[in-house]
Amino acid sequence: MIRKRHLCACGWNGRGDKLQKHKDKCTAGPKIEFLQKENEMLKARIEYLEEKEGKSKTSNVTINNPVINNIQNNNITVYGNEELPKALTEIRDLCMKGNFADCVPRYIEMKHFPDGKGNIRFDSEGQVLEVFKDNRWVKVSKEYELSAITEKNSNEVVERYGEKPIAHFFRDWAGKHLQNKESSEFQNVKQKVEDVILKNS
Repeated sequence: MIRKRHLCACGWNGRGDKLQKHKDKCTAGPKIEFLQKENEMLKARIEYLEEKEGKSKTSNVTINNPVINNIQNNNITVYGNEELPKALTEIRDLCMKGNFADCVPRYIEMKHFPDGKGNIRFDSEGQVLEVFKDNRWVKVSKEYELSAITEKNSNEVVERYGEKPIAHFFRDWAGKHLQNKESSEFQNVKQKVEDVILKNS
């Protein structure tokens, strides 16, 4: 009978029944695992910076066409039919700074206010929330809609970027902090979402 061998990051290998005893004594294994994770994070950071630098070198051309801009500004996307934003760079940047609570509000800003003209807004007093449906602005329940948009877009960020380097830190954070709508973390993100909508209204 061949026994399965178990490995430790320090190089030790042995039987499964001896593994815990080894781990209790091993001081090198945890340090090596930590350094491997740190190395993975640094590689991802380098990749991210190189990608960002490459984009900035190629995106210095500005095309200014007032006719096209005017047509785009008159068209408001129907609420619920938004194009998904290309937000990976933004999400990674926020995760690198540890600003996980800002990921969803920034994603919502990119998705619902792509050209500064949004499909969700507050009235002039900042009390009534409206969304653009059926070619008109429709009043909605502020508390319900803010919770729904926060939850939906949190899940969307996790689904789209949860397996990507660096962005997976948001997935882990959201899994711990945004599952309960009554939690202080969820309420904090929801408030930030409200602030984004107010700012762009």
